[in-house]
Amino acid sequence: MPIGGESSVPAAGSRMRSVRGALLVALCSLGPAAAQNTLDTVRDRTLEAPITSLCFPRDSRAAPPCDPVTKVAHVETQQTFVLDLPPPDIKYCAAAIGVEYTQRDTLVRVVSTIENADCSASSGEYEIAVRVRDANLDVKKLDFMELWQRNDDKSLTFTHDYRIGTNVDVLSVHGHSLGCRCADMAPKQAQ
Repeated sequence: MPIGGESSVPAAGSRMRSVRGALLVALCSLGPAAAQNTLDTVRDRTLEAPITSLCFPRDSRAAPPCDPVTKVAHVETQQTFVLDLPPPDIKYCAAAIGVEYTQRDTLVRVVSTIENADCSASSGEYEIAVRVRDANLDVKKLDFMELWQRNDDKSLTFTHDYRIGTNVDVLSVHGHSLGCRCADMAPKQAQ
């Protein structure tokens, strides 16, 4: 008698599992159609849960695993498209500005020269920034906006006098924020 008073005869449930496993191994050797018919007969007799496929929870010699297998197929094709695009109608307008200045007591005289090599007839705006120091040694910036326009390809020269106040010294004058538009870049109006 085994140790602990246990019987060496396996339990009925254990015997059923081993019989069922042996049956499945035998069915796998018969082929899918014959195995399915035999399993249907066994299922009807034993009233067990339906067996939907011949597989085991783990991979074995008798059957593949029950895990789903995913296969991905990649398809690549080359396609050619012909697009008829109109040529780009881009005109650049990059004007340059140069300034000269002289202080005349409470005024500063600024001579501005604008050059544009990109297009002949053009227009735009620019800003003159004047930095001055007053009697208290405080530095202030004064801004003056101007417009410009030309009808040919010659450089433009403007002379302007700007009020800067009394008892001030001009530190610097700069031309910046130069806007430029070629005459043929203007938006067309509806007719």
